[in-house]
Amino acid sequence: PPVFFCLLVDKKMEEGGEDPLWSRVKDFATFPATPASRQALLEAAPLSAIAEMLADSAKTDLVCRCLAKAVGEGQDEQGVATLTSEEGMQLLRKGMEHPAKTVGVTCVNLMKGMAASSVGLETLVESGLLKRVGEALGDSRLAVANAAANMLVHAAGQQGGAEAVFGCVGGSIDSMMGGEGCAAEVQMRGLELMARLWGLGEECARRCRETRAKQELEKLLACDDMLLQMNAVEVLSLLPPEDCSDLIPRLIDTSENLSGALPSCLLLCASRYIAHAPSPPAAIAAKLCASISTRLSSCRDQDLVDTLSCLAAGAATTGGLSALAQCEGYSKCVVACGASVESPHEPTRLAAMLALSNALSSLKRIQSGQAPPPPPPPRPA
Repeated sequence: PPVFFCLLVDKKMEEGGEDPLWSRVKDFATFPATPASRQALLEAAPLSAIAEMLADSAKTDLVCRCLAKAVGEGQDEQGVATLTSEEGMQLLRKGMEHPAKTVGVTCVNLMKGMAASSVGLETLVESGLLKRVGEALGDSRLAVANAAANMLVHAAGQQGGAEAVFGCVGGSIDSMMGGEGCAAEVQMRGLELMARLWGLGEECARRCRETRAKQELEKLLACDDMLLQMNAVEVLSLLPPEDCSDLIPRLIDTSENLSGALPSCLLLCASRYIAHAPSPPAAIAAKLCASISTRLSSCRDQDLVDTLSCLAAGAATTGGLSALAQCEGYSKCVVACGASVESPHEPTRLAAMLALSNALSSLKRIQSGQAPPPPPPPRPA
């Protein structure tokens, strides 16, 4: 209760003789916050006074916890009102320039909370703070950059959020997706963010299609750097199936001419596409099934485990199982999977059991009427 909180602070002041404002901040950061205690703190210690404590590096983490609690993480009406005030705006602006990553992450997360409110989102746009979050995507402090990406995805998912995010931050994201002087890790960060935005709804998808994100991914898929290729495939798997179907056959073809971890990475992306596309083309399913079947008959150890994982991913949904079951090579995949259950290599056994379990679960859902049954697979030649 507020009375107990004040008595506790007064007692500590008598015992330790420390700064009363700092004592209040420490206790507030330690004990559970209530609307009454939040109000009592901000009446006794304005945001501007608390923010001044951020200059002391020894107090930074605790002050950040106090600030987040004092405004309810920016997620309720009281917190939004506090943060949209002149003092709140000043705190967020200064916090975004603070050298400590804890302060940057805290301010970005507070703005993430604000973005769920129409008033908060509008204030972030008008104040230029949403644009500032976009600039933080390229921050050398990875924690701040990741927090910024999460905030923008959250904001874009709100009503009117797509227009706000692409209007304020589109330029920053575009500059991250490639070009002269753009570091590879920054480019992948920008492309991953674009892929996450792509799946938020039709308005975001429409705006993403107007960018060069997909073209940049295609370039990376064709580059000579295997790590970049693998990262590009992971990002590609985040795109809605209808927007990447033209690239899936290329991934499968590429996987057949490579060795190492990349082929399985490519096939896993294709398997996820088959599993989640509303109506995957039969030609793509057949190409994927043939490639998996070939690898199951020739791979060993980790490559076999990875290929079985691709089969498991494809069969994890009723749509994926239905598409694969129509392919000529599917029965060979099932036979190879059954044989792998008896493998002396434990990871192989586990991967095979997962593939069979996924297929059986999908088949059970089909038989219970949750999806149309797949036609029987053609007999192998």
